[in-house]
Amino acid sequence: MDNYLLFEDFFEEYLPKVGNELFTHIFFQKKSELEDFTLRCGLIPNDKIEDVLKKYEWDLTYEGGQPDFVTFYNEETDKTETIYQRYGNDDRFEPLLINREFSGIVPDITEISEEFRLFHNLFFDNSTSKYVKFDVDGEPIEIIIQNENEIKVRTKELKEFLLAKNMALAIYFQIVRFSEYHLAKSDTNDYEVFKQESDYYFHLSLGYNFFNKNGKKTCSNSLLIGKKLIVGFKDLSLYDYINKPEPTEYEEFIVAQNIDGSEIKSTCDPDKISKEYLSPVYFKKEVLKKYYDNTDKYEISDNYLSCYGLWGMQFDNNHAEYTITALGDLGHDLSIKEQKHWRSYNIPPVGEYSETTYKRWIKGEFIDSDRDDTIFKSKYREFQDKWFKKNKWYLFLPLNEGDEYHLKALRIPLTNNQKEFDNLVLSIVKIIIDSINEGKLNKFVTLSDDKKGSITKLEKYFQYLGFSDFEIHIKFLRNLQELRSSAVAHRKGSDFTKISKVFQIGSVSNICVFEKIMKSVNDFFDYLLKISSSE
Repeated sequence: MDNYLLFEDFFEEYLPKVGNELFTHIFFQKKSELEDFTLRCGLIPNDKIEDVLKKYEWDLTYEGGQPDFVTFYNEETDKTETIYQRYGNDDRFEPLLINREFSGIVPDITEISEEFRLFHNLFFDNSTSKYVKFDVDGEPIEIIIQNENEIKVRTKELKEFLLAKNMALAIYFQIVRFSEYHLAKSDTNDYEVFKQESDYYFHLSLGYNFFNKNGKKTCSNSLLIGKKLIVGFKDLSLYDYINKPEPTEYEEFIVAQNIDGSEIKSTCDPDKISKEYLSPVYFKKEVLKKYYDNTDKYEISDNYLSCYGLWGMQFDNNHAEYTITALGDLGHDLSIKEQKHWRSYNIPPVGEYSETTYKRWIKGEFIDSDRDDTIFKSKYREFQDKWFKKNKWYLFLPLNEGDEYHLKALRIPLTNNQKEFDNLVLSIVKIIIDSINEGKLNKFVTLSDDKKGSITKLEKYFQYLGFSDFEIHIKFLRNLQELRSSAVAHRKGSDFTKISKVFQIGSVSNICVFEKIMKSVNDFFDYLLKISSSE
C-alpha cells in the first residue's frame, strides 16, 4: 500500500506538532498537483469534548457559528416558536474565525473573533497585515499572522484564551491526496480506516479511479476527514492565571569602586536596597541616543524619560558630562530589557548629581533647569503661545507632524560626533529660520529684488514695528543659516572655513559650539518674549 495515500507522514510528523509549536494554524488551504489541503477550526465547550470526539465529522461548517434564527415546534405550548441564537446552534459551539460572504458584490473576508482580539487587546498593523500586542516596553509582539491562504495564532495566547473560556479548539482537516499508485496491486480496491486517540479522531478512505489531476494521470485517491482538539493550559487554574505575578529580574549596576579600581556592584531590586535606593548610578551620555532616535515612542523632558504611557523614570539630564539616575528607580521603573540597555553604558561613579537635580531630589527645592536645550524648549513654547494669543497668527509656523522630531530630539550633543552635531544644527534651523512665517510677513513688508530671504523679511518686520536692538539677533540667524548651508546642506568648503571661525569650530568641542549656539538662541527668544509683551 502507498504510504502517501495512507497519510503516514501526516500522523507521524505533522499532527503531533499541531498545538505544540510557537504558532498554530487555525486556517489553511492549499491546492497542489497531488493534494488538496483544507484546515478550519471551531471552539468547543470542555464539557462537550467527549461527545465531539465520538465522531470525525466537523462540528462547525465553513459558514457555521454565525447569528441565526431557529424555528421549532414547542410541544408544551403546542406552538411554533422562533428564537435568536448568537452562534446559530444550541450546542454552544463558537467560531474563532467568521467567514463572511457578499454574493460576489465585494470580496469575501475571514475575520478573527472580536472576543479573542479584545481579550488580548490586539492591534491590527495595516503595514504587515498582522495582529500584535505590546510588551511592557512598547515593542510589538506578533499574535496573529494572516494572509490569503493561511491564518496562524501564537499558541501561548490561544491557550490562555481557551483557559479563560473553558473551551477547546477543534482543528478540522479535510485533505484529498492523489497518486499514480494502482490499488489493484493491493489486496483490496477499497480501503477504509478510523484513527482515534485521546485528542483526535479521523476517517480515512481510499478510492480506485482513473482521471487527470492538473494534467497528470492518477489512478487512486484518498480522503482524510477529522479533527484534533487543543485545550487550554492544563497546569494553570483560571485564578492562578489572573493572579500570576509578573516575572521579575534585576540587573546589577556599578555603584562604587574599591581602592584598587575594582568595581562594586549592587542589584537594583527596590526591595533589597531600601537604604541605597537613591544611590547615584552613572552612565555615558550615549545611553540616551536610543530614546532621542525614536521620539514617536519615547519622550525626554526635564529630569524625566517616558515610553508612551507604559513607563517613566526620573533621571538627571542636567549634568554636563554624564547621565545619572537613582539605583532604585532603575529596578522600580524599567523592565529587565531596558535595564540591560542602561547597564551597557554604566560607568563607575564620578562625583554627585548635578546641582539642579541635587536641589530637587535631595533638598526638595523647586528650581528650573539650567540646561540650554531644556530652557529653549520652554521659551519656544511660551513665545509661540503668547504671540498667537495676541496676534492670532504664528511668527514661527508650527512644525508639521513629520518634522516634530526636530524639536523633541533637540539637545546638547551627547558626544562630539560630527554627524550628531550637523543634525542638531539642521534641527534648530528647521525650528526657527525655516519656520519663519513669510506668508504673514509679506502682508507687512515688501523686499526689493536685490534683497530676499526669511531672515531679511523678519528684520524688515522688526523695523516696521519700530523695534530696536534686534541687529545682533539677525546677525546670529544669518550666521546660523550660513553654518547650515556650508556645513550641513552642502560639501564643506571655503565657506565653511569662514563660518567655522565665527563659531570656533575646531577650536573647541562640538558640544561647546552647540552650547554657545543654544545660548544665542535663548537670548533671541528672550528678546522675542520682551517685544511680544511690549508690542
